[in-house]
Amino acid sequence: STNVQVLLEYDHFFRDLTSTMSVEVFDGTVWNIAQTVTGADVGTQITPNSESFDVTAMAGAATNAQVRYVYTAQWDWWWLVDNVRVYEPPTVDLRMISIDAPVANSNACINSFNSAETVSVTMVTDGSLTLPAGTFIQMDLYINGVISVSDFLFTSSAITQGSLIPFTFTNTIDLSQPGNNTLTVTATLAGDQDTANDSQTLLLHETLQSVGYTENFDQLAANNGGFTPTIFDVPPGFSNDPFDGASVAGNIISGWAPQSVPSLGGAQADHTQGPGGSGNYMFIEDSQNQPGSISLISPCLNTVTASFQPAISFWYVSPASPGASDDNLLSIDVIDETAGQVVTMQVSTFMGNGNSDWTRRVVDLSAFLPNIVRVVFRTNNDNAAVSDDVAIDDFAFIDQLPTPGQPPVPGLAVLDINNSVNVNSDPISFGLNGPYFTTVTAGDTLLFTMSGENLQPIILFAGTLNPAIASYTGIGSIDVGGAIDPSTGLPTGLVLLADGTALGGFNPFFVISATGTTNVGFTVPNLPIGVLSAFQCAMVTSTASGIALSNSVEVSVM
Repeated sequence: STNVQVLLEYDHFFRDLTSTMSVEVFDGTVWNIAQTVTGADVGTQITPNSESFDVTAMAGAATNAQVRYVYTAQWDWWWLVDNVRVYEPPTVDLRMISIDAPVANSNACINSFNSAETVSVTMVTDGSLTLPAGTFIQMDLYINGVISVSDFLFTSSAITQGSLIPFTFTNTIDLSQPGNNTLTVTATLAGDQDTANDSQTLLLHETLQSVGYTENFDQLAANNGGFTPTIFDVPPGFSNDPFDGASVAGNIISGWAPQSVPSLGGAQADHTQGPGGSGNYMFIEDSQNQPGSISLISPCLNTVTASFQPAISFWYVSPASPGASDDNLLSIDVIDETAGQVVTMQVSTFMGNGNSDWTRRVVDLSAFLPNIVRVVFRTNNDNAAVSDDVAIDDFAFIDQLPTPGQPPVPGLAVLDINNSVNVNSDPISFGLNGPYFTTVTAGDTLLFTMSGENLQPIILFAGTLNPAIASYTGIGSIDVGGAIDPSTGLPTGLVLLADGTALGGFNPFFVISATGTTNVGFTVPNLPIGVLSAFQCAMVTSTASGIALSNSVEVSVM
């Protein structure tokens, strides 16, 4: 019909080298060009261009009108087109285009707005009917979805289709409160036939997460191996870094993506729900061979909400052998948002764990108190080996109790008794500071597992738990015993249980085996309930100090 207005809309990303793109409308006889581009990029994979054309005249009221997208290229990049819409506009439609003031923060973790902010917006009339002078438009402003300010405007003159309508609220608004995360402005026009486009929302700042925050990634739509130039699904507050190696020069990216099925070279099941479950984990496919690092960025973490030590914990899989040439290291960087987005690289780095088992990792954030930070999970997908995918799951922002004792020293001095844990329930394998604790009952085997340098002697001693009662440079701290004896420099009250440097008794058993670990077990007799003792090892080493102290373990009888 000649009385029908026809609009054409679409989103696209045109990556040009020597190509030409053309959008054409057929009027039943000839193809009419609505848009054509040669020798220039249009949009990006992060922010594609949104186009809108009035093609009424181009279609010519034809009953067989068509639209076609013509891409002419040889050795070139691509043209991506989405959200194509051909429609007759409503007769009455007011659309909110933008919130012009206040301006969004460049640092989304920090609230820099004040208590008297001016709010301004721009609207446009999309309806085919002209709005007469004096038209009433209701303007409402919401904070976090709750109405805060109501205002109105009367149009001073007739408003034709496509005309812009600026508006500034009469009263300022307080946006300084920490809990003010979103500002939404809505325009209400009587008879509006498309109310879905009447609002715009401005993110004032992202939600600050407190200790106790967790994310298991299970609510996401699994990607399961599809690799296209897109942004993969991530939880609220998380983001794939838009400027990392995956995004350089428009490469087909393999960013951190949710996965629910086993990976050929990585995790075999979601950690949260296990095999057969429907949960997801976040995953990097190694076979995409991208330049540079690929980074997943956490939400804003408010370290001051920790009473003791802020930290993150997560579960991790990377099947490459530690230190192997195909080992894609997982590095943890920290962005200090309060300090102006200062980045500390490699706060922790984790090698492959040599298998497809999930391993828990903990990273202390105490150095960043009392600031707001984001944590970056940074790794690679360098196509070194199919067996070196990287996966994480069950992220948590936690509050750790201080553990001032001697940590285990892998390769030199480690003591474990019956799978002991520290006060934060972290096992010996995490390598965190002691002391550690375990419980036994009568009839149990009390199993001492001692690790260090191959074939080196072990000295086992015991006493009352007393973390860091004595410290020795290059050796470690003794966590058992009483006050320091000034004549020996050692704590008092120590009981020597075994000395692998001497001969006789059980002492020959207290030497590290050729495998690097020695196990010595005893059956627990009937003993009084309560603390039995705290145990610690000193192990002879080939280091300059000649000796290293293990972590301590306190054993209680139940």
